[in-house]
Amino acid sequence: MASLLLITIVCTTPRLALANETESIVLVDPTLVISAEAGWVAQAEVQVKLSPVLIEAVKRGVSLYFVSEFELRKNRWWWLDEKIFSQAKTVRLSYHAVTQQYRVAVGGLHQAAFEDLEAALSASVGMRGWRLKDAGETVDTEGLDLVKDAATLEPRIRVRLDSAQLPKPLQVNAITNRDWNLSSEWVAPKLVIQKSGAPSQ
Repeated sequence: MASLLLITIVCTTPRLALANETESIVLVDPTLVISAEAGWVAQAEVQVKLSPVLIEAVKRGVSLYFVSEFELRKNRWWWLDEKIFSQAKTVRLSYHAVTQQYRVAVGGLHQAAFEDLEAALSASVGMRGWRLKDAGETVDTEGLDLVKDAATLEPRIRVRLDSAQLPKPLQVNAITNRDWNLSSEWVAPKLVIQKSGAPSQ
C-alpha cells in the first residue's frame, strides 16, 4: 500500500491581500491540493453574511449568483502578469415562496433545497473538493513548476456575487450600493503537494 508524502507550501505574495474585516466575503484556510491521482482540488471555508437588503431581495424572488474563481498567473516584472490557467464555478441561490425553501443550483443542473438561509448560503459559497483540473489534464506552465517556481507562478482564489446576473435595475444599483458588492479579496492558497512514496512496510 503506497504512502503519501505531503509537502505544504505557504504562498505569501504581497500583492494578494489576505482576509480582513473589511471584506464582505472571507476565505478561511484556502488550500490547493495537487496530486497525480486527483489532479488539482481547491478547498476553503467561505464566510459570508448577507445584509437585510439582500435577504429581503432573495425572499422577493431575486436570485443571487455566486462565482468562485481560480487563476494561475505568471509574474512578469516588465509587464502585466500573464494568466495561464483559470477556472470558475457559478452557483445560484433562490427562494421558492410556495414551499418556503431556499434552492441552490450548481451550473443550472444539480439542485438542493434548504429550510433556512444560513444552510443554503453555506452551500452556495462553500468550496469543498472543487476540482480545478483532472488528473492527466495538462496545463501549459511554460516549463515552470508550482513548487520550485513559487515566486513566479501565482495561484489565487476569490468568491464574489456576480452583479452582472442581477435584474437590470439592480445592476445599476449595484454600482453604488455596497450591499450588492459582495466579494472576497484574491487570496493565495496554501499548496499541498501529494506525491506517491515508496510502499510502506
